[in-house]
Amino acid sequence: ALLYNNKGEYKKAEILLKDYLKHVPEDGATTFTYALFLSERQRYDESMEYLLKAAKLSPDNHRIFYNVAMMYDFRNDKKQAVNYLNSAIKIDPENSDYFLALLNLHVKYQQINESKTLAKEILSKFPDIRQKEDIQAILNK
Repeated sequence: ALLYNNKGEYKKAEILLKDYLKHVPEDGATTFTYALFLSERQRYDESMEYLLKAAKLSPDNHRIFYNVAMMYDFRNDKKQAVNYLNSAIKIDPENSDYFLALLNLHVKYQQINESKTLAKEILSKFPDIRQKEDIQAILNK
């Protein structure tokens, strides 16, 4: 399926993914792969359905939770986006990218107190973070 996808033969890739999931419906990794495939085809509602299923099947896969959060953000559902990013952080608390994504959400939705609190936490937890100046600027606003 991945080979077909890489070759641009999307119908063949989808047929294989769907057939596999019909036979192995509890495979969270492939469910996630199919969700990403759907998202790439801009079939966002279907993608969300499979992302949420993948999150249930693979509750320790922080990347799935990150993607669910980004899909909720795409839908302007800040509460669910923040919830799923917090879940990704709980699973992988050393991943600065998730903290930065959460900070970006707080800034985007003009949650000033949350932005400043998280900015302090990021600078404390990741003192050598590449975006240090940008994060410091949030604190100085």
